[in-house]
Amino acid sequence: MTTIDWVSIIGGAVFAAAGIVILASGLVQSVRVARVLGDEFMVYADVGTYSVGQFAVRLKETKRVGVSLMLGALLVISFEYYHDHVRLLWVAGLLIAAGGVRLSTQMIPGCILVLGRSAPDTLELQATINLVLAPFRAISLLQMADADDAIRLRAHSFRLGPNSDWVGAVQTLATFMPFMVLDLRDSSEFVEDEVRIVLEKRYLYKTVFVTRDGNAGPLHERATALNLPAPDGEILCVAGTDECIHVLRHVLFSVRQAPTREQPIARVAVGRSRQDDHQAPKTP
Repeated sequence: MTTIDWVSIIGGAVFAAAGIVILASGLVQSVRVARVLGDEFMVYADVGTYSVGQFAVRLKETKRVGVSLMLGALLVISFEYYHDHVRLLWVAGLLIAAGGVRLSTQMIPGCILVLGRSAPDTLELQATINLVLAPFRAISLLQMADADDAIRLRAHSFRLGPNSDWVGAVQTLATFMPFMVLDLRDSSEFVEDEVRIVLEKRYLYKTVFVTRDGNAGPLHERATALNLPAPDGEILCVAGTDECIHVLRHVLFSVRQAPTREQPIARVAVGRSRQDDHQAPKTP
């Protein structure tokens, strides 16, 4: 065989191996998410819509792209075998790598719905969740600004157009999302609608409210104005991004179970506080 043949074989093998490793990693992470959040959630999440760049693409369509790339690789291999040469094997390897990346990135659905105003603090909150709580993804309807994290955030946003049913989108996502984070550090009429949805649909049990001081008073005022119940035992307010991350990390990696109406996230957070107090070193 010629040097070109060997380069094609080695290049194809490297590309193919990378694609297989990435695909295997996606499968492992998907199983990890399913173990914590349950198979039922994974079924509901599979009908969702992902946003890649500025273009909304249905999940099943993106899977077809990945499968098509894999099939393209098989066609190239078949062509090379039929013509008894190996000079295009690097193309097959490249297609396998691209298909593995595409399929792997679409295996992990959104697990945490981030609501709030499209302000820097809220964008940073979503970016931090995706950075430190992987493979559990945070998605949102936030408008992405031109910032350092804009590219990373854009792939996790379902931003709708001005004529879209924004309230309907929030209600649909909130129905099956196991976790919700509502940033109240900034307010707007849209944020007030999100608060109303959480209270009206009784999603307090799975919602973490982020405020500047962890005070639940403003939330109680909103509930009173709307004439909706907001029991103290179901409200969890945290002060800032760091405390929000601590709560979510405890539930996702220690408790390993999504909150329920019988076991709201506020009760789980109390257990976290007691555990932290127990493990903290005693001062003389």
